[in-house]
Amino acid sequence: MDGINGTTIEDVIEVCITRLRGFQAGPFSSRENALAITDLESARNWLLQRTRTRQAQGVEGKNLAHRSE
Repeated sequence: MDGINGTTIEDVIEVCITRLRGFQAGPFSSRENALAITDLESARNWLLQRTRTRQAQGVEGKNLAHRSE
């Protein structure tokens, strides 16, 4: 089988951020949307940090735990 099947949590978060930004650009703009975007961006950034840590420790893509820093 070629390619990658499925999605990542980071991809799903990015879809949510994009959707909320669309709301913010129109008549459904709200403080709640803005706060949700901020929190989703924070979650995405923490997950990307986790990936960088796993890569640095040589366990990315493996069914192994990484050491928290």
